[in-house]
Parts: sequence; structure tokens; C-alpha cells
Amino acid sequence: MKLRNILKTALLSGITAFGFASCDSDIDPVYVLPSDDMTLGGATGDIILTPDNPQALAMTIYWSGDGQLALSDTLLQAPVNAAEETIQLSTDEQFSSTIDLSVEKGVRSRQFLCEELNSLLGRLGYTADEKAPLFIRVRSVLSANINPTYSSVLKVMVQSYRIHLILGTVLDKDWNETAMQLASPDENGIYQGFMGVNGWTNWWFREANNIVWGNLGQEGMTFHASSADDHWNFWFPDPSGCYFTTVNTVEGWWSALHIDNLSVAGDLTGEMTYNQRNNQWTLPINLPSASTVSITVTGYGSLYSKETTDMGPAVEKNVAFSGNNQNLVFGENGSTITLDLPAGETNLLLDLSNPMELKIAAGNVPDEPTPEAEPYLYFSGVVDWNGFDDYISLYDESTKSYGGAHWIASEWGYRAYPKAEWDVAYKGAEGATPLSGSLILAESGNDGNIPQPENGLYVMDFNMSALTYTLTVYVKADILKSITYSPFSG
Repeated sequence: MKLRNILKTALLSGITAFGFASCDSDIDPVYVLPSDDMTLGGATGDIILTPDNPQALAMTIYWSGDGQLALSDTLLQAPVNAAEETIQLSTDEQFSSTIDLSVEKGVRSRQFLCEELNSLLGRLGYTADEKAPLFIRVRSVLSANINPTYSSVLKVMVQSYRIHLILGTVLDKDWNETAMQLASPDENGIYQGFMGVNGWTNWWFREANNIVWGNLGQEGMTFHASSADDHWNFWFPDPSGCYFTTVNTVEGWWSALHIDNLSVAGDLTGEMTYNQRNNQWTLPINLPSASTVSITVTGYGSLYSKETTDMGPAVEKNVAFSGNNQNLVFGENGSTITLDLPAGETNLLLDLSNPMELKIAAGNVPDEPTPEAEPYLYFSGVVDWNGFDDYISLYDESTKSYGGAHWIASEWGYRAYPKAEWDVAYKGAEGATPLSGSLILAESGNDGNIPQPENGLYVMDFNMSALTYTLTVYVKADILKSITYSPFSG
């Protein structure tokens, strides 16, 4: 046996013996010593919060201790910053219900801005404009099998201000703000609005008090809503397009009503087209003279909810609009809508982008900006279907062409994705072969794939402007099996 293997075995044996030391062992046991008491200080006096300056410093706390692990044998070096520390806020001195704020290791203080502290007080249930005590402590944990220790308790009088919970913001999967909002005009915790999204879009919802909602973090609970720390993001079902979305923060659920189509009848007739980017439905019109017209706007929708799950089948619903053309009401039953329209060619625009003000009027459809080409084209299924580890790179931005050599070992075919997300996927069109063909959007999980070639290494060339692809065999798997080689030995 080589010397390094002998040493390795001896070291492992020593470590194992230490780990299983008992009263029969000659090795002195090593104990974790109790940490010194932590003293919490900082905030004093009354803290009166106002909405005038949300980024003003409202409270600072700091605590003693160093978060280190202390051992009975001083010759042994303990891990640095071993303790996991958490700031706990509570309405009572017993800390029967807390909000826990994690602290980076080595940090011994925390500042709270006015808007943040007010949001935390709201989550704890404080009544706005009423002074009440807030209790603060720091919880320190060394490991799962050691009881936590706590700092001294700091008590401070606080007074929060009211946040109007009317508009909430839709966040993307990375918690970045989007232009979409949902509204609760009655401030009853039920938010609604129209969202233009791709199929399987992942998203979050943030209320004005900074509480973020997703679905319940359990399998099969897609349409159960939760603001707990272990929640998952929401995701839409497969159909892309326009969804009338409801998030009920009181009962803990959400739903997605896909608007399948909308038709205009009355003095004007026609099928409307949905513009997802602008969250508008449009109908080209051409009037010989300026006119006041009376119309109805009705259609059909598919409701996804707790009862259907994201896989459906969805519940068919009638959908319609009623009311004033500058303040429409959405529901299952509609009414006649009257509006003034100019002469000549224009568009009838049903604008759903503002959940507090649904409108229909004449207008021009904004030009679609040319999106920049993504740096990579991703694949799922070329080797497996887990994530987006397989991709090729952009080599011609003008044609959105991607290329590169890639190993393919696909069993059922594969799909191409412009982004590392499941929302938009391309499959092979009719007549596509393993080595070439055209691409079309895939509408569902079982809607077909790009045909798989024999296992091997291929040069892949995908033109995403023309939606075509070609594969050139580089090395087949059976050829690799016949190649022999000698491993390097040093």
C-alpha cells in the first residue's frame, strides 16, 4: 500500500475512534461550552412611524457576543462564526408569535428603515396610529442537537401608520417588479386583474405592506396561496395569453381564468386579437364618419383553480364586459357599452393594463419593439429533462442563429427554449426529421418534441428567426465504443 493511503487510513481511523468515544475510551471527551450571555441594546424611547419619509432610519439594534463556538479543549480550533443568529420580533414578552429575521454571520447590528419596520409591524398585527410595545431578542443556534440561547429582551414603544392595501405588484420568478398589478378596491384582501403571460410562467405577488404571496409549498397545492417563508412561487397553467387572475389572501387561494376569445357585436362586429405585451384586445375598424356606437364585448374563458389544478380540465365560463367605456366591469354577464369613435381607419382598444380602470376606446396599437437576441438557446431532453444545463451559443445576432457541438442521448426527443424557463418551448413541425426541419411553438407538455437522432456528438445549428434547424453528425456513439485508448498514468 502506498504511503499516502496508509496515512489516510490512519487518520480516518483516528477520527472514527474520536467520534465513537465512550466511557471505555482513553480519549478525553471534548465539550461545547455554554456561550456568554448576549446583551441586546439600541432602540430607546418611542418610535413614531410616518409615511412622509419611508427611507428614513427608524430603529437600530446591536448585541454583544461573537457567535463563536467554544470548546472545553482550548488546543482544538472551533469553527468560525458557527452560530446561526436570528432577530425575533413579537407583540408579547413571551414571544408566543414571532417574525424571524435572519442575520449574516459575523454581523452584530441591524438597522430598520421606516417603511420596512412599518411593514413588519403590520405583519405582526399592530393597529395603525396606536402606540404599543414591541419586544425584540436575538436567537442563537449552534446546531440542531443543542438548545438555542437568547439575548436579553429589548422593549420599545412603536406606532405604525396605515398602508392602503389597494394595489399589489406582480413580481417575476426572481422577485423583480413587473408592470402588472392586481387591485383590491375594497381593501378586503381579494386582489384581481388581468395578466398577459406565457404558459407555465412563474411569479410572485407582493402587497403594499411588502408581504409576498406564492402558492403553498406542497405538491398538488398549485392554487393554494401562502405568505409563509416556505412557500413556492405561483405558476400559470400551460395556455399562454390573457388571464383574469384572483389572489384571495383571506382564504388562501388563487385562480386563473384564461380568456379564450372576445367578440364585438352591435354597431361593430368582429373577433378581437390579444396583444400580450400591452395587455390589450384590439379590433381594426373603419368608420365613414365620426359616430357614437353601441356594442357588446363577450366571449368564453377557461377557469383553472383548486378544483381543476394546473393540468385541468378547466371549467368553461362565459365572460363579458359592462358599464361605462372608461370604467368597465368584468363578469359573466355583460351589457351594452356606448362610446364615441372617430372617422377613418383606427383600432378599437380594450385596455386591461390598469386593474383600477378597464377602458375601451379608439387608438393605435403600439409597435412591438425588436427584442435583443438571447446569448444562449437552451434544451431539455437532449440528455434528460431536468433543468437547462444543455445549451448552444448565439453566433449571428441578425438571424438569431445558435450553434455548437453537443452530445445527444435522447429517448423521446427534445425541445428548444429561448430562455432558461419553461414558459416558451419549440418542438419539431410536421415533417421534421432528427437531422433537419422547421420549428413551431409547443402548446403543452405532451404536444410533441424535436425528433431524437441516434446517440452521439452533433454540430447543432438553430435559426430562431427562420425557425429551422440542422444537425450534422460529428461522432456517433457506436463509433466511440470501438475506439480504444490508454489512460495516462504518472
